[in-house]
Amino acid sequence: MAGIIIVSNLNYQYPDGTTALRDVSFDVKEGETLVIIGANGTGKSTLFMNLMGVLDGDGHIEIMGLRLTKTNKKEIRQGMGMVFQNPDDQLFCPTVMDDVSFGPLNLGWDNDRAIVASQEALALVGMEGQGSRTSHHLSFGENG
Repeated sequence: MAGIIIVSNLNYQYPDGTTALRDVSFDVKEGETLVIIGANGTGKSTLFMNLMGVLDGDGHIEIMGLRLTKTNKKEIRQGMGMVFQNPDDQLFCPTVMDDVSFGPLNLGWDNDRAIVASQEALALVGMEGQGSRTSHHLSFGENG
């Protein structure tokens, strides 16, 4: 079975010389779950920023059969997302619906399509009918 995410020999060093990733390799196959845990400063966010193409490390990253390059970052990002650990860093719109629909609207979806997809996404996580709530009044359990 082919890997959904394939990372081979990924290295990343910050401009100040700090090495954040050294020779990271793994693959995730369809249906598998991968959990990445570690203390603060161990490179988890740096890894995900590389997977999203926000940071550009040395090595091989393949997402859904596409090798991540500078020219296809947008295409790859359309099939994935990243949720930050602290909801205060993630939520910035006035309502839950505004926050959830931000991604689809940013991809150029028309408003009606984005709202329908956002309502379906909220239902999938047990938050059906919560779109009009104020994002910053959600509990941490509702945020993540």
